[in-house]
Amino acid sequence: DLVSHGASPESAAGYFARVESRLRAAGGVRNVALSTLPPLGHRMTINSERTVFYDVTPEYFDTLRIAVLRGRTFASGERGVVMVSDSLARRRWPGEDPLGKVYAEATVIGVVADARTVRLSEGGATECYRAIQPKDMPLAVLVVRVDGSARVAAPAVRSIMRQEDARLMPQVTALEE
Repeated sequence: DLVSHGASPESAAGYFARVESRLRAAGGVRNVALSTLPPLGHRMTINSERTVFYDVTPEYFDTLRIAVLRGRTFASGERGVVMVSDSLARRRWPGEDPLGKVYAEATVIGVVADARTVRLSEGGATECYRAIQPKDMPLAVLVVRVDGSARVAAPAVRSIMRQEDARLMPQVTALEE
């Protein structure tokens, strides 16, 4: 929770860059991404169409193994573009190519596979992804894919995060759980 520690967007971005570098140097880390909504987290923004909005780094899709079905991912910090889940594309534009369409005041540049990242039992929600912006960095959570057991890696991840800022008490949850 970098916000409660008064982190600025710049200091939060620096913190996450240092943590990512140290995690990669420690070995066993496949991917690292940032999101303003943790996978299977409870902080969510759902619009009237039951769409969950995520602000993420481009690495999020590889980290959570969410396949890009059509189009492209966004560049870091890119504005005015979104990626939508396949179910959202089919619901919103049945029988049409969603690429180039406008959704949530942004141009659709990619379609990704559906992912149940709110609750495993959630079958009706659809997803829309935007590039995380610098202002959102203090709200971000780190998403890490490791080789082997996430439960075994969790203490090392927590330790590296605390070493970079001893004021923090990072909560590390293994998705295996």
